[in-house]
Amino acid sequence: MQILRKRPGARAACLAVLLVGLALALRAQSPAIRVWYGLEQEFGGRGLPQPWYNILGSIDYADRIGSFTYSLNGGAEWGVSLGQDDRRLARPGDFNIELARRELLPGINNVRLRLIDLNGRESIETVRVLCRDEGKWPLPYRVKWSEAKNITDAVQVVDGLWNLTPQGARTVEPYYDRVLAIGDMSWTDFEATVVVILHGFSGPSRRPPHYGVTHFGIGLRWRGHQEDGKQPRERWYPLGAAAELQLFPGLRNCRWRILGDNRKRAIADVTHSLELERPYMLKARVETTAEKGARYSVKVWDASGAEPSAWAVSTAEGPDDFQSGSLLLVAHNSDVTFGDLEVQPLAH
Repeated sequence: MQILRKRPGARAACLAVLLVGLALALRAQSPAIRVWYGLEQEFGGRGLPQPWYNILGSIDYADRIGSFTYSLNGGAEWGVSLGQDDRRLARPGDFNIELARRELLPGINNVRLRLIDLNGRESIETVRVLCRDEGKWPLPYRVKWSEAKNITDAVQVVDGLWNLTPQGARTVEPYYDRVLAIGDMSWTDFEATVVVILHGFSGPSRRPPHYGVTHFGIGLRWRGHQEDGKQPRERWYPLGAAAELQLFPGLRNCRWRILGDNRKRAIADVTHSLELERPYMLKARVETTAEKGARYSVKVWDASGAEPSAWAVSTAEGPDDFQSGSLLLVAHNSDVTFGDLEVQPLAH
């Protein structure tokens, strides 16, 4: 019996084909920059809900990243922190670049994202940020999501990946504070009403990223994350107040709490039974008191029913409280859709 043997040249050709295929496969799995809200973005067109503009995204195959930096308008390169960090960055490879308003030029700003993988290959994306300075965010303000083409047409995304659905803005990856900002840092006294649908949640745990609570709610008189030496900044206080509807297994004894500064908190006496996939109305108010402090109040009710006359919980802060600030919609380890929104000024 004759044994057929491959010629040496044929073996070399097969090996070359295999190496090329392997190289193509590895290149296909090379890290890639994904900017969640597009390469053309806008800031300040209606006003400023915070001092920062957030460029959010993620990088595939984060374990193959050598370095990741950004530069603004041809300036110095700055390192970018990548998730997972148990707070603002939910998944490996997530990033959140905070650009200070004072650093942005009027008109087009070019933000160059530069990635080098472990093999030395370079990838570059450029995000064009149109910076406008057109006064204060209007008040009253309404969001009707059926009229929006993009989430960023109506709100500024501070944290997280959100999807625009027929019902509103929905969290794609529930995690630690997924945040939408609305309004202007100059807003003082106002009342906000928003439709909320809870799709799911993870039970509260002492471990991160829960830190003992699962909730959704509203932040009032927000003025941005504060300096703490981290990228992105994690320090969410001081602020006016955060009204949180805490969620518990079974959804039978959900309870409001309002967090102010200096660890001050007010917890509601009443509890609420909620259902998944059912629309609820959430209303929150901030008003200046005679002592130049602020009173914060919140309530929730079934969207098909009548609004309760009483607030679920209300609490006051002193004159050292922020005198103005914007509005936040917050989902903390919960899968939520925030629907149509209306914000009205309060008469002085």
